Amino acid sequence: MIEIDEKGKFLLNPETASIIDTLEGPIKIVSIVGPYRSGKSFLLNRLIGCNEAFDVGNTTFACTKGLWIYITIKDNET
Repeated sequence: MIEIDEKGKFLLNPETASIIDTLEGPIKIVSIVGPYRSGKSFLLNRLIGCNEAFDVGNTTFACTKGLWIYITIKDNET
């Protein structure tokens, strides 16, 4: 995961950096912003075809904050 510190600086977790270094092929970036409880995590889950990658909460407390990296591996379609 990539986090944002109190000064607004991005902090890359070393484990995440090593995973990114091993990736082959294209990397797709999706950015979603909006007010709390507006369906951002739900939409991300739908885009990647998974129901539990990003937490979906029922409160005003943030479930996801910062920049998240999620890896999906799909078989090549022939």
